[in-house]
Amino acid sequence: MKIKYLCALFAAMAFFCSSAVFSADKISVAVMNFSSDNADSDRAKSIADLIKTDMLNTGEFVMIERSEIDKVIKEQKFQSMGMVDAGQAAELGKLLAAKKMMMGGVSRFSFGILVNVRVVDVETGQIEVADKALIENDNYMLDTCSELAGKISSRLTGKEVKIEGKSYSASDRDFSESYVMLVYANRSWQSDTVIISLGLDEGVMEGDVFAVYSKDNRRKGAITVKEVFEGYSNCRLRKGGGCCMPVEFGSSGPIIVVGDRVRKDSEE
Repeated sequence: MKIKYLCALFAAMAFFCSSAVFSADKISVAVMNFSSDNADSDRAKSIADLIKTDMLNTGEFVMIERSEIDKVIKEQKFQSMGMVDAGQAAELGKLLAAKKMMMGGVSRFSFGILVNVRVVDVETGQIEVADKALIENDNYMLDTCSELAGKISSRLTGKEVKIEGKSYSASDRDFSESYVMLVYANRSWQSDTVIISLGLDEGVMEGDVFAVYSKDNRRKGAITVKEVFEGYSNCRLRKGGGCCMPVEFGSSGPIIVVGDRVRKDSEE
């Protein structure tokens, strides 16, 4: 009887020890409530929850319970939502024993919902990952959030991750480069307008000129910034290329499309 008891005890101890080691290998993350600008708070919460769930499903992270975060925020009187200061986020992360702090903001515009996400390394107090994505309509919400979660997870772990069977592998270039978020066809009321993922935070100014490249680094043309906002800028075609929608105009001719890369134009 004693032998059976001891065997059961050792088996339990081995299980808990292995579980502890397994958890220790994972990255602990605390996700703040996402702020909302011209968007309802429930939508912002849903987007934050989707990204959090997809990151958890990679098997690489441990998510700190929302109740624990709220408790510390209340006790320490921290700001509870949005894009808080990186230093403040790191301070909160230390109290939560988190390795990473995730903050975000959700903004609604006429062309869709813009999601901004930043991840702060608690030890250094520096922003480790910053990314944004456009959700054109609710039909794309799940896929867009999974894409964001996959890129961020891969960057934080330094390796390929999987979410629901799909692999994600992100390099520094995926975050360092900006891209075309939306184009208006030349048959629309906003002829040849290009919306890029650079705005006030990145120091963009009216009159700045950017070059547009395909993903295989082929130059398509140049655009001039006409209006600058938080998280994005409206630009107009300057020379070369064209803002044509392939579905309407076919694949012939130079076409600027969503996902094209944007860089400061060195030829101007």
